[in-house]
Amino acid sequence: MNSPRTTRRRPSPMIVKVVPVAAVILVIGLAPLVITDSYTQGLVVNFGIDALLALGLVLLVGYAGQFSLAQAGFAAIGAYGSAIGTVRFGWPPLLSMVAAALVAALIVYAIGRPILRLRGHFLAMATLALGEILYLLLTNSEWLGGSSGFGGIPPFSLFGLSFEDQRSQVYLVLAVLAIGLWFALRMKSSREGRALRALRVNETVASAHGVNAARAKTKAFVLSAVFGSVAGSLYAHTMMYVNPAPFGVMHSVEILVVAVIGGVLSPWGPLVGAAALTLIRETSTSVIPSVLGEGAVGAGEEFTVGLLLILVLVLMPDGVVGAIGRLRATFLPRRPATPAEPAPAPPEPVAVAAPPAGPPSRRVRLEVSGLTKRFGGVTAVGDVDLVLHDAEILGVIGPNGAGKSTLINLLSGVLTPTEGRVLIDGEDVTRAPAHQVAGLGLARTFQTPVMFGGMSVLETVLVGTYTAGRTGIVRSVVPTPGVLREERALRAEAERALARCGLAHLADMEADKLSLGHQKVLEIARGLAGKPSVLLLDEPAAGLNRAEKQQMTALLRDLRGEGIALLLVEHDMEMVMELVDRVHVLEFGRTLRIGTPAEVRADPEVIRAYLGVDEDEDDEGAIRVDH
Repeated sequence: MNSPRTTRRRPSPMIVKVVPVAAVILVIGLAPLVITDSYTQGLVVNFGIDALLALGLVLLVGYAGQFSLAQAGFAAIGAYGSAIGTVRFGWPPLLSMVAAALVAALIVYAIGRPILRLRGHFLAMATLALGEILYLLLTNSEWLGGSSGFGGIPPFSLFGLSFEDQRSQVYLVLAVLAIGLWFALRMKSSREGRALRALRVNETVASAHGVNAARAKTKAFVLSAVFGSVAGSLYAHTMMYVNPAPFGVMHSVEILVVAVIGGVLSPWGPLVGAAALTLIRETSTSVIPSVLGEGAVGAGEEFTVGLLLILVLVLMPDGVVGAIGRLRATFLPRRPATPAEPAPAPPEPVAVAAPPAGPPSRRVRLEVSGLTKRFGGVTAVGDVDLVLHDAEILGVIGPNGAGKSTLINLLSGVLTPTEGRVLIDGEDVTRAPAHQVAGLGLARTFQTPVMFGGMSVLETVLVGTYTAGRTGIVRSVVPTPGVLREERALRAEAERALARCGLAHLADMEADKLSLGHQKVLEIARGLAGKPSVLLLDEPAAGLNRAEKQQMTALLRDLRGEGIALLLVEHDMEMVMELVDRVHVLEFGRTLRIGTPAEVRADPEVIRAYLGVDEDEDDEGAIRVDH
């Protein structure tokens, strides 16, 4: 049922970002008027191109968590594509820029999925090789001018307006940079942006909420390449000459340094990092020669950049922007959601109206037959059958190593069964990946709560609404009525899930700052946000105190009353026996007993395998559960 709101309405992320974006627009308008000498204007142009390249890395490294050393190679595609289009084919500069960006996108789309299957230093080496291949092709191609390159590239022009002088080029580059910044900011708070940020922290959890990890990472890689290509095109039309030298591997490293120094987690980071790199370059050409001599300029620049990078990694691992954000959070904390009211009492689950009187529908939501999973010669789950109805709680118990978590991983698509069959609402999902299983109405929690760093409680729950949305990356950037309407609907659903779980008053807090008890409940809220018909709970009461367990029990009862089918894996026997409708006992991966709590509690085989016998029995012979 609808519950009274305990928090005031939060402003839309789009409104929150209006002020800083307006400031950027003001800077774009005033910079060419304030900066009048051509040399400084040239520095601003280089700053804008470097920042745009680093923005592309933020989309891939900062959002999706995928490492890349190919950004200079994508810039080369843009630069040479614009040069070839305008000089060889006589195309307008805008058409050449778009064509080059499409080529970069198609190349990355074709090779993105196999490359992004790699992890860590293997992924770094693969992207490094990609950049090196592109560099060698440019260097050894006579048609492209070889190592000498070729010139005659016209300045950028649009609708008869030519950006030929330095001042107009400053306008052009800063305007494109502002568009890229706006894109990155909008994307960060969008449905696809939240999915990528979740992938960066934990791919398994993101997939369990419906995110197709391979597709999402490929999209981020393609966007990164497009940003790099556009920056390369701008370079070609401002320099009016291209050669392979600026597109080597070391330039990719420089762009990565720009992103890291500024902060890869924020779209504002590349602006700070690019400004720092520009300052270092200027210092190395003006100060270092007077101290160390003319021959030390290059080495001095590399030394300064390296030293700054080490200091940032040690003292500010999230970059300069991240450090500023932490200082702001320390000295200017967010106001509480209800500043005029006293602090809220410990959260209680929102009361839910009881279902209408009458016989239960007993619709089968989850059906499993002969489910088996072998790891080599070890059978983790063997020939398990189970049926779960709506408005039912099925408890799965067993000693450590009985296969309970493996069973949940099999049901949720994280693992593929060796044998057997899994049906959700009659649809076979035996070999479906986790994101497809989530799309069919199955949600789950994890033994150890997984919070996404940098996300608020509300944003964390919004990740759970992924399957309810349809807006893609590109559409989410343009605030059309349909996009805004969908985002409002997703936020409303996330707020309802928080209210149902008694966490509405914590919506604006950082999720990873919550207590363990709140994080356990938050995982359930995140699962509920997708409106599942089946919810798998992997030890939700582990680590909770008695009061928190009582609140958890009340919440699960309410969810059962709403008609959700719950499968509960739990070691707390008192909670299980008090709460569930039926108990499924596992031992060494196989079913030992299925029955009501009373039947299971009195079964000698269950007692032997798991519960333990107390010498003091009551008059009816029931076994007291030892805790």
